[in-house]
Amino acid sequence: MASINFSLAAAILLSAEALVCSTMACAQGAYMTCTNTPGQYFYGCSCQCAPTGCTGCALYLPGSSTPQG
Repeated sequence: MASINFSLAAAILLSAEALVCSTMACAQGAYMTCTNTPGQYFYGCSCQCAPTGCTGCALYLPGSSTPQG
């Protein structure tokens, strides 16, 4: 029973992560930057969704020039 509960919890967590990374869940105008790719902006709402190899991710919300969390 414990393994079934763990599997269900993992599936819910992965679904929540997919929702955060989907464009439908993102605030319009939010973007990310990576320190290893200066001058490039990536669409997204969470650094967990940053492109592979991104280091030093910073998240910017609409209307803000200050990185969030």
